[in-house]
Amino acid sequence: MKNFILLIFLCASLFSIAQEHPHWVNYTSTRSVKKVIQDKNILWIATKGGLIKHDLRTKTNQYFNRGNSSIPGNDINDILLDQNYDLWVATNDGVARYDGDNWINYLEEIGSFNAYVLTLNMFDQVVVAGNYSLHTLVDGEFIRHPSNDLQYLYPTDIVTNPVDSSIWVTSYTYGQFNICRYQGTSVQCFDQTNSILPMESPRMNALIVDQHGTIWTDSGFYKELNREWQLYVPTDNMNLGNSHSLAIGEDHHLWFLSSSGQGQGQLIELDETYQVIRRIDLPEEIDFHYYQQYLYLSPNSNYDIYVSSAFDGLWRFRNDTWEQMDIHADFEIGNRIEQIFLANEDAWVKSNHHNQIDSELKIRNNSNNEWSIFDNSLLPDSLQSINRSGIVNQLSDNSLQFFVNDHVWFYLNGNWIDANLPDVSPLLDENRSIIHFDPNGRRWVLDKWSGFVLYESPSGWKVFAASEHGNSSGNSNGHFNHPITEEFWIAGNSGISIYDGQAWRQFKPSEQSDLIYKDRILDIAVTNNGVVWIVQQDHLLRLEGNDMRIIHEINGESLRSSLHSIELDAEEDIWLGMNNALGHFKEDTWTIYDTKNSGVISDRIHQLKIDAGGNVWMGGYNAGLGIFNSNGLSESFFVNKSATSNPENEVPAFSIFPNPHTKGARLCINLPEAFSTNNTTVGTWYTVLGQKLGVFTTKERLTILPESHFSGWSTGVYYLKLENNGNEISQGVLLNQ
Repeated sequence: MKNFILLIFLCASLFSIAQEHPHWVNYTSTRSVKKVIQDKNILWIATKGGLIKHDLRTKTNQYFNRGNSSIPGNDINDILLDQNYDLWVATNDGVARYDGDNWINYLEEIGSFNAYVLTLNMFDQVVVAGNYSLHTLVDGEFIRHPSNDLQYLYPTDIVTNPVDSSIWVTSYTYGQFNICRYQGTSVQCFDQTNSILPMESPRMNALIVDQHGTIWTDSGFYKELNREWQLYVPTDNMNLGNSHSLAIGEDHHLWFLSSSGQGQGQLIELDETYQVIRRIDLPEEIDFHYYQQYLYLSPNSNYDIYVSSAFDGLWRFRNDTWEQMDIHADFEIGNRIEQIFLANEDAWVKSNHHNQIDSELKIRNNSNNEWSIFDNSLLPDSLQSINRSGIVNQLSDNSLQFFVNDHVWFYLNGNWIDANLPDVSPLLDENRSIIHFDPNGRRWVLDKWSGFVLYESPSGWKVFAASEHGNSSGNSNGHFNHPITEEFWIAGNSGISIYDGQAWRQFKPSEQSDLIYKDRILDIAVTNNGVVWIVQQDHLLRLEGNDMRIIHEINGESLRSSLHSIELDAEEDIWLGMNNALGHFKEDTWTIYDTKNSGVISDRIHQLKIDAGGNVWMGGYNAGLGIFNSNGLSESFFVNKSATSNPENEVPAFSIFPNPHTKGARLCINLPEAFSTNNTTVGTWYTVLGQKLGVFTTKERLTILPESHFSGWSTGVYYLKLENNGNEISQGVLLNQ
């Protein structure tokens, strides 16, 4: 029986606990931590790759992202616990509340917008600041403050002053530092023009309010007292450095992070008189020099101090010792996807893993359903330190071509071969270039910054400046050889440039229609019979020969704006990457997968590829990697486990009766004796595929579920998992009509 229970539990654990979108999976990096808050033994961690619920007792993690929950966005900017201990999240795609069982999104009230910071006002109402917007939750609905009060973009922090109930917001607008004070319907803003505040500041721009109602900001450590700003200096000979992330402990001591500008950071404590009493060096592993804007400090009531950074994860300072916490998922992919390359049964994904220059390659071998990290030690010595390399082609012998530093390397069966091709040109920086091979195997090199285009013609290399081919820098937004004419097409900021082997000509959408006012092309694709699809931010264009049509709607539904990428599948159905949505056009059917009805990765979908199995791979600018299949994904894709079995903590089996259960009757559950009725037991239902169906809570030893609990369920086998104070157990239930 014990093995049966463990088997059932492991089956359910193949999928994330909050698996609400079984056709979707998200791979993200949780190393960039933005904020940490604590609720008893639970640590809530906001990252650029989703939300983490970390149990301090069991040291286990539960991950929430777009693929396994209804959280509105993967990039979590801020988190907040309200007076009911519900968790609020501000994301790159809106605001939501999590009550412990369900996500409640406020997209209808606020809309899909970049929510930056959260606070509670004096009435315990949630206040959220976003792009040019400030909203307060009143009677369950968000009310927007008058827009003319909002002068600045990119809010960075927000606090409420308990002395006069004012709300303070810092912002970082195009490098300029601003602080605004909101009280009722009035607003007063401060910057370098009307105060001693500097023009520029660290991008963190943290705020704190002390027990006296004094507002502190980290921009050189200024404080607002009696409506005046003062520069705080603790002693004449003590340099605080660049300060970040303010926090106040229960003893009214003020804490902040400081950097010397050389990469080494310190944690500094001030007493209630604001004198420095302690300086603590940060671990050397935390690079404080380049990425200060993501640092955050959160002392809790036990004086555990958590420090996070842009790419160094989460660290805890306890008993004078630093400890790096294990919060990362089983498998991570950087949030900024630079390339997806599908080769035979393998998928290669290149990401900017830590928002740094160096990139990582990860490979999924679809033949054995496994992910692996490409080991740089397998590279030749000259390639081990490379960055921004990319896979550019696959040859008939299944070898892959890598373009690195003006060099083409071949990779086959784990071996690297130097192609020994000559230098292309001293005119361009090949690290910033894209290489394309035409049907004859000749190379095109596109410099993304300078606009140079080079062609390996039969008579040698030809160099075309932007003035010759007609497209400015950014000419790598899409390219192909036309399947009928074999002409080379590149799309960029000035339209489409076409080379017929002798001369260039241009196609500008604005010259074809008065409805189009710009010629920037974001992506292009071509069908086997020569129909060209063109993506602009606000238009989808269909070009056949010289006939161009603007696609305003598909099957009666208006086409959404903010398009980014296009891909054609094996049937030449159209897939579109958009802001916060994936679009699919098949024959006369137009389907939108967005944040309300799916697990789309959100953010801008730039990379879009479709493999032989019909899996749609999408990469966001800052959202990670998402994979979708309308027929469902195989279990092997769900590598992120949100829970692990613990046989040592297993409890005796619980009884469910009647089992098999007949719909229309009540179901009785007798909790195990090891479960304490002083603690809440959480029951979660799953299908045999691991899809979450519903949740209930109880403190009754004998729990009875009404027939309405199973409304809409079909006949089949289901699994019930019970959780109580760290104990977990699962069991199957057969449901009959």
